[in-house]
Amino acid sequence: MLELYLAIYDLDPTGEKGQRTLTGFTERAQRAALPELPGVKDITDYHIAGGDLEDWLCRTVEQLNLL
Repeated sequence: MLELYLAIYDLDPTGEKGQRTLTGFTERAQRAALPELPGVKDITDYHIAGGDLEDWLCRTVEQLNLL
């Protein structure tokens, strides 16, 4: 079974660049995009804003067909 890595970068130009670099480097990297919400630019902001990390992760894994 191939190991995969979920990459969660900030929702800004620097994060997009890092995401493209990593996913271009290895097929194992899968983008795990955060929901775009006002004031949320990273996973910490999402959590502080009341985002349910467990639900988000489960939905992301399901969407990427990783199970």
